[in-house]
Amino acid sequence: MNDVRGRKGRRHWQKPVICHISVMQTTLRLDDELYREAKAEAARLGLTLTRFLEEGLRLRLQKSRSSPNNVPVRFRTYRQGRPFPFDDQRLKEVANREQQTADLVKLKGIGR
Repeated sequence: MNDVRGRKGRRHWQKPVICHISVMQTTLRLDDELYREAKAEAARLGLTLTRFLEEGLRLRLQKSRSSPNNVPVRFRTYRQGRPFPFDDQRLKEVANREQQTADLVKLKGIGR
């Protein structure tokens, strides 16, 4: 607890506030034209592209939750019998390498 003084100079105790903010970063592969349209619309609305995409995702999820045809989907899973061979760091490396390859392919296509 922290000792603080109020408006009239009286001392009182205040509990410290603990705040944890979690932000996740991810990479998306978007069609070039869709990206340009979204970025322009976000700018027109005075939003960041991130905020614009978050709002769009929330609207879509809200719509799907309220749909009367909302039927749970079951995915078939298979047990391999051995542990997954990659840790988080290795998965990030693989994902980054794939993204770089995709970006290079895209850049080569632009120069044609």
